[in-house]
Amino acid sequence: MIGYLKGKIEDIELINNIVALVTVETAGIGFEILAPAKLFNHWNLCKEETIIYTQLISRETEQVIYGFSNRDDKAIFNNLLALSGIGPKIALAVLTSYDANTFIEIIIAEDQNALSKIPGIGKKNATRLILELKPKFEQKYANAINLTDTKNDKLFTVYDQVYAVLKEIGYSNDEIKNSLALAYNSKIADSAEELVNFCLRSLAN
Repeated sequence: MIGYLKGKIEDIELINNIVALVTVETAGIGFEILAPAKLFNHWNLCKEETIIYTQLISRETEQVIYGFSNRDDKAIFNNLLALSGIGPKIALAVLTSYDANTFIEIIIAEDQNALSKIPGIGKKNATRLILELKPKFEQKYANAINLTDTKNDKLFTVYDQVYAVLKEIGYSNDEIKNSLALAYNSKIADSAEELVNFCLRSLAN
């Protein structure tokens, strides 16, 4: 199983308004990856080595690698694929329309209008996504930051960065979420460095 690829993006092509085809070179091998179209502009300008979080899907006639810029988007992709009747195309459409945090907010808020704006998601599918995903999201994020109470996008970005750092160190999802929730409730300043230091101290206790 390939968890992620680290390398230089050699080429990226926008296939349609949902999917982009990315070629990343790592260890002298060029991997072709399908990714949400929203990443086209970001990765098209990327000249340095980057990390792409990947999910390999094997079919009878082919193997396809799907790629994402962070673990949260990859997790949403897999959550969607676990639902009956939801394939990679619709999952990529979701992640082209919304990032992971926003999608979680929409599901928990039962916002059918926002879901209906996603290509391939009609009213019926919007209702089903809410019914099947809301209990899972509420349980998983019960101890995390309450995203629906705050609309500070900059803060979410910083917390995402801190989450990635702590994950790389080796802490579990629950440990990270609890430490971030403690930092949030303690009103720790919203710089990544301060948050990382606070979380490391709380995790060491």
